Amino acid sequence: VSRSELSEHLDTIDSSLDNLQALLSTHGFSMDSALLDIQDLLSNQEQQKPTETEPGAGDSGIPR
Repeated sequence: VSRSELSEHLDTIDSSLDNLQALLSTHGFSMDSALLDIQDLLSNQEQQKPTETEPGAGDSGIPR
């Protein structure tokens, strides 16, 4: 792959991302708020995981 082909490919990706951002922003959706929402969801899932002391935590519950 030549440098010019790589550069064209990167320009295409950049343009596509710009178009996507524009499309999403017209629908009241911003990448920043989406990332924050995803981080909130992930942190909530982390907090809801059972701790090691709770029954049922661990592999499958089958004694070794």
